[in-house]
Amino acid sequence: MFTRVLTHLRQSKLFNANCLRFYGTIRVRFAPSPTGFLHLGGLRTALYNYLFCKAQNGLFILRVEDTDQSRLVPGATEKLLQILDWCGLKPDEGPVVGGDYGDRKSVV
Repeated sequence: MFTRVLTHLRQSKLFNANCLRFYGTIRVRFAPSPTGFLHLGGLRTALYNYLFCKAQNGLFILRVEDTDQSRLVPGATEKLLQILDWCGLKPDEGPVVGGDYGDRKSVV
């Protein structure tokens, strides 16, 4: 199934390799807030972002947006990382992996 989706995205007329000449490497960000555990809609968004960027030979970036400290759920970030790993969605940049553009954890 993933192969069919990747093939479709690669052949998409809306966004293809010709766009890379103008914009460079595709960088897709998934930025959940650890105010609760990852729900199905968030996982679906992460999956679509992951498939799109991999179809375009881009980077999947995980940025944890924990700017609302009053609603922070202890352990939510660690559980999020476990779920993404279990699903095979390995970020190219993130709080654990790091990256070229600094910290992937946003705190106010």
